[in-house]
Amino acid sequence: MALGTPRYMSPEQILGDRIEGASDVYSLVCVLYEMLAGEAPFGGPTAQAVLTQHTLERAPSLRKRRPEVGRALDEAVRAALAKNPANRPSAAPDGAGVRRSLPRGAGGSAGPVREGRGLTGCCSQETVSIGLDRRPGNPATGRL
Repeated sequence: MALGTPRYMSPEQILGDRIEGASDVYSLVCVLYEMLAGEAPFGGPTAQAVLTQHTLERAPSLRKRRPEVGRALDEAVRAALAKNPANRPSAAPDGAGVRRSLPRGAGGSAGPVREGRGLTGCCSQETVSIGLDRRPGNPATGRL
């Protein structure tokens, strides 16, 4: 039995496999994707349809939904949404693996987000930094 919100569950969580830091990276980047694109990477009429997409389909390019997003950021997001946890950027305690996948200026010149397309503002590498805090005793599993 898998517990979680279908729109943000990693493939390994859905399949009942071992959950590690790479699952947190996947779920967090699903949220990031939704913030940038104005919609989750996968959707459907039922929870089962969404879960099936998470396990079988490659995430759509951010640039197809929002062409002004930088190519490097698009590639970094898609890498973090890899089906195989071993192919995702590292979930090292300092978050360095994910940050390394976001080169300086990766956000491009997204400019203001249009109404109905997510958060109001712009996106650049400086505003997109993901780090996972894995210190013993820390109840938080991650932070933006």
